[in-house]
Amino acid sequence: MDYVVSMFVNRPYVVSLVLTFLMVAAAERGWLRMAIWLMVGTFIGWLSEFVSVRTGFPFSWYEYYPANFSNELWLGGIPLFASLSFASMSYFGHSAVYTLLSPLHQGPSGIERTENMKLLLSLKVALWAALLTTWTDFVVDPVAHLGEYWFLGKIYFWITTSTAWHFDIPMWNYLGWLLTIFTIVYANQLIDRFLINRGIPHKPAFRLPHLCLWSIGYFIGNYLFILAVNIYLYLNPAVPPEKQIGLVLTNTAVFVTAFIVFNVVFIRRKLKSPVQGRL
Repeated sequence: MDYVVSMFVNRPYVVSLVLTFLMVAAAERGWLRMAIWLMVGTFIGWLSEFVSVRTGFPFSWYEYYPANFSNELWLGGIPLFASLSFASMSYFGHSAVYTLLSPLHQGPSGIERTENMKLLLSLKVALWAALLTTWTDFVVDPVAHLGEYWFLGKIYFWITTSTAWHFDIPMWNYLGWLLTIFTIVYANQLIDRFLINRGIPHKPAFRLPHLCLWSIGYFIGNYLFILAVNIYLYLNPAVPPEKQIGLVLTNTAVFVTAFIVFNVVFIRRKLKSPVQGRL
């Protein structure tokens, strides 16, 4: 119990991420598939990090600072909150891509997707989900790497530096994200297909307004939070000049703007399609 309390106190941003994931996943796919995604995503995320800190694959070589995780639960040298984050972010990536690739229409609960199981379980959705989530990491990791200058704290450090071309973050880190997120999504798709073939359909637990947009809203909210932290760091005189905080801020602004514009333009075009109806 002390470990759970410590995570709520020390990692409120992770707790809010996981709770939002549990709510959205249950509303979209039901309690069973939500629980499966939580377990499968957490395990694969943990396994990727467990192997990486010992072999350098798939994220490259790095280590966590145990002293900064006082009273928090660790599994095999990996803090639990990191593994939970993989489960949550991979689901949001999958759900957001499914929305962007699906016809949208006005329904009783606001903007809704036209459900298509073939699309939901397709390789295309898994690949795009991995790309969309890794896109987020291009924004998050350069700021998280400066955690000692804001409330995140200095939680890890990179050992591999030969390919650290993106603000001291190795190129292999992003390739590792692509592989890990794809594996989580694809594994859940296989399980989902198995359940459907056994006559166990999706049973949404409850309704949320504009449900298909919640995952996209998560990405935008996360981006805006990181942008706010980045601005704080830019104005913080304690951040040394060699950290290139101005360039990090530019990186954040570019990726955030591109993501928002892409989603707004994409969704507006879909909503204005004669086939899907005009709002």
